[in-house]
Amino acid sequence: MTETHKDKCPICHKDFVPLRMGEKNDYALDACRACGSVMVMPWMTDEKREQYFGEIEPQITHTPNPDRDIERRKQIIERILPNPAGKKLLDICSQNGYTVMAAKQLGMQAYGIDEHEFFVEFARSRYGENLFENISAREFAETHAGEYDFIYALEAFSLQTHPDDLAAAMAKLLKPGGVIYIEEPDGNHWNLPGKFTVWPVVFPPINFAYLSRKGLIALLKRHGLAVSKRLWSWYPFSKFIVRHKKP
Repeated sequence: MTETHKDKCPICHKDFVPLRMGEKNDYALDACRACGSVMVMPWMTDEKREQYFGEIEPQITHTPNPDRDIERRKQIIERILPNPAGKKLLDICSQNGYTVMAAKQLGMQAYGIDEHEFFVEFARSRYGENLFENISAREFAETHAGEYDFIYALEAFSLQTHPDDLAAAMAKLLKPGGVIYIEEPDGNHWNLPGKFTVWPVVFPPINFAYLSRKGLIALLKRHGLAVSKRLWSWYPFSKFIVRHKKP
């Protein structure tokens, strides 16, 4: 179930005592009683996810208003990193490419990586071949350690079959004094629907883990990362500003 032990939560690594949250798309969803994170059980594998994408052959399109999405991301970057021009940004789950475009418009050196080739092909075709790469964060970190002033991670963990690999890569890629912005669907948020599976965000196997605030903090801590600020969210998402943990 996890990289540690089959009876451990993949997120908080405490003993996994499940609480059934229902089913969606024929996938069972369980919550960890220790941290409150909700996830597909049995835990998602790369093979099962790739089989699904191979069957549906996803065709990526623009969101209804990409300019608005880009503008929103510019506002987030400037809120967290005043005077960002010239700084290096990595979008660790670049999808449609909007964060990279937002950063470029702010004068940043921006690059996007994504594990899914169909997203990378879409972003390259719209915004440039040299701005996006089909690679995992773990692999990318092997040759780009300590390079980035700002790492942007939007719903990256909810798609991640190896969450510890992702957190470790973030820590390795971040420049000393750098900052990470994380925005994740919160499986234990106070404003969730009464029936978890009617929450529109929940759509396995495209996403399959909905980390609680407590679980995400524990995961980051294992890799030397600490939440320096939580941004309030009425919608059921965690929004964190993260830095290297102080010695």
